[in-house]
Amino acid sequence: MDEVKLLTIWPSPFGRKVEIALRAKGIAYEILQEEDLKNKKSQLLLESNPVYKKIPVLLHNGRSVCESPLILEYIDGTWPRAQPQLVPDSPYDRYLLRFWGDFLENKIRDIGVKCADSPVSMKEEYNEMWVTLDSALARGNLMFYDGIKQEKEINYLDACLGSWIPWLQPFEICGGLVLPSCAKCPSLHKWIQALSQNSIVASTFPGASQMMEYAKRRFHLS
Repeated sequence: MDEVKLLTIWPSPFGRKVEIALRAKGIAYEILQEEDLKNKKSQLLLESNPVYKKIPVLLHNGRSVCESPLILEYIDGTWPRAQPQLVPDSPYDRYLLRFWGDFLENKIRDIGVKCADSPVSMKEEYNEMWVTLDSALARGNLMFYDGIKQEKEINYLDACLGSWIPWLQPFEICGGLVLPSCAKCPSLHKWIQALSQNSIVASTFPGASQMMEYAKRRFHLS
């Protein structure tokens, strides 16, 4: 039997993305929580990811796999019979999911980091990011979970967005970063709502109050 462990911290969207993928495929795993990434990284993390020394790290039968995009592709390749298929066979469809997944994660991560120090200057960039993504969704060539498919039918891009949903309210309350309106970004709002109501995705979310308290510390509000 496979031994699967995930080394992460609970607020991390990158660790949550891996959790969504594992749960969607029905792969049993154990969570290993890092306690203090900033001041004292565990020996296990340093040994498992000696190059970047970052979470998440997937430990599969004693072997470590690092960097969340690579972990999801590893999961897909290691358990190909377990549905859903996270990354499609078509090279172009795979490219689209990876391109927009990287766009979303890189943009929102950078905005979140900068917003902790200068929230006002990030509002326009935050808005533009979502408008750009909504335009891509509206073109109709991106596969994403719409709430009509079976709950397991989520893919790489769904896991990327789903992992950030718990951060949307803290970004708004603590950083003043507000999603564009539903009228302005209808496809985006439909997607967020569908993923929020997906039991597989939602089962990885931390409690709202726990998330907010963490965000307040992150944004220097407590």
